[in-house]
Amino acid sequence: SRFCMMEEIWKDIKGFEGLYQVSNMGRVRSLDRDIVTTYRGTVHTRHYKGRIIKPKYATAGYQAVVLANSGVHIREQIHRIVAFHFCDGYKDGLVVNHKNEIKDDNRAENLEFVTYSYNSTYGEQFKRRYDKRSKRVLKCDKNGTVICEYKSLHDAARQNGTSATVVSRWCNSIYKPQNGFIWRFSE
Repeated sequence: SRFCMMEEIWKDIKGFEGLYQVSNMGRVRSLDRDIVTTYRGTVHTRHYKGRIIKPKYATAGYQAVVLANSGVHIREQIHRIVAFHFCDGYKDGLVVNHKNEIKDDNRAENLEFVTYSYNSTYGEQFKRRYDKRSKRVLKCDKNGTVICEYKSLHDAARQNGTSATVVSRWCNSIYKPQNGFIWRFSE
């Protein structure tokens, strides 16, 4: 398999020790516990079985969970909990950035503490880096005259209803295009 399985490590969530844990894989779980209540002078004990908490989608596509302790309920975004417990570099005023730009990929290896200004321009920087790496693609007629120029393989694929892999193979003459066009990378 090309994917390496990382060991899942669990840590108690600060302020909720013995109640909830968070993992480096971005999951939150409740722990087994007994709740003791008194009703009309009689003591009742109820056992709650721990479980993985299904996250809800919060503002702007981030995942969140509700944590409860002594009747107080707090809604927390999962990426913030994971980063606080597994990532280095926390300081007041820093925010959590998803390195791969996927807001519900809350694995510790995908998170980092950054300044607010860096985080707000990260997507643009990510896109510029990607665009610089992208090769421009030319679609030509049978005589070699350029009909259309695309800024990337993905752009060419999207506009021609195929995959980037197929367009790349057309440009590298691995596949012969069925549409009669000549495809090549721009210099």
